[in-house]
Amino acid sequence: MKEFELRYSQILDIAKDEYENEPPSKYNKDGFNLYQRMQKHKSNHLLFLHDRLVPFTNNLAERLLRSLKRKAHQVMCFRSFGGIDKLCECLGTIEMMRAKENNNVFEGMSKLFDRILD
Repeated sequence: MKEFELRYSQILDIAKDEYENEPPSKYNKDGFNLYQRMQKHKSNHLLFLHDRLVPFTNNLAERLLRSLKRKAHQVMCFRSFGGIDKLCECLGTIEMMRAKENNNVFEGMSKLFDRILD
């Protein structure tokens, strides 16, 4: 773990030296902004090294948000925050069914609707 933390610090030191010698122009600030974020959120970026419950990537979160973003493009806008809330509840239920019911969403949703109709 110490090696990863040391390497992270070395990368920040290199960026700091580069931007002190040659400040970024107003047209090319992407690298500088990344350096600032990495410096500000260093403990968050390395949290997975200290806590095994923290995943080392956020791929799951990005995958789940991708469907929400695609839906927003389809409908162009939501009429209220309630609509977004309902969509997120539905997507969360579907993901829970995928994890819990051995990826058989249809059976899980059928059981859920059977309980609602009873």
